[in-house]
Amino acid sequence: MKKDEKDAKQRQITTHRRNARWTLIIGIPLFLIAPFLLTALSHFKWANFTHTGEIGDTIGGITAPIVNLISAILIYLSFRQQLLANEIQIDLVNAEKDKDISRSEKELLIFHYAEIKESISSVKYESALFQTRGSHTFIGTEAFEIFIKELSSIKNYDAHQFWFTIELVLIDIETFLDFLTRSEYLDAGDKQFFGFRLHTLFFHKILIPLGGIDELSNDFIKGVKIRNRIQQISKALETYDRE
Repeated sequence: MKKDEKDAKQRQITTHRRNARWTLIIGIPLFLIAPFLLTALSHFKWANFTHTGEIGDTIGGITAPIVNLISAILIYLSFRQQLLANEIQIDLVNAEKDKDISRSEKELLIFHYAEIKESISSVKYESALFQTRGSHTFIGTEAFEIFIKELSSIKNYDAHQFWFTIELVLIDIETFLDFLTRSEYLDAGDKQFFGFRLHTLFFHKILIPLGGIDELSNDFIKGVKIRNRIQQISKALETYDRE
């Protein structure tokens, strides 16, 4: 519940309490004075209760409407206060639930972000052309760079298994971004924080290493599809860029 809404309901409760006090302050004296006031005016025909029965019945008949009216007003004000108090209590419970959900979502994003970093770091590419210290296995961002560099020399490049590896990483990033965008429980500051972290990771670990993919001709059908996905992710992440 927003603070303004809570304050407004608290003000209503205070107003009802004040009205209840004024009802008692005015009603009780009126209840006590009414019989004396009306019987003192017995010289007026309309206030002559000589033929109305016993004095007790007369006083009861005079004061009963006043008592009933005061009771009705107090009961209404009491129920109204209780209703507003219940609404505030329910709103507080819902707000606490929202905080718990928000906390869970932040923990999930932290875990997911770590998984994305790990999946990028553990990417492996077996090169048939490049040799580095006797090894032709490249890991992480270097695997992306080498794959793009030697792509034109690979037979059946569109069917190469490494495209699937790149797609898996992109799917993880897209899932993270979609969850972040759709969340109704994370505030703007948290979304900006996680979005900027993902933007930085994507820029340095994906966009730069795979930069050569922009130069691929349309003959590389699979490469063009991957390039389009990378461009879409990059555009979506621009929202979280602080520069």
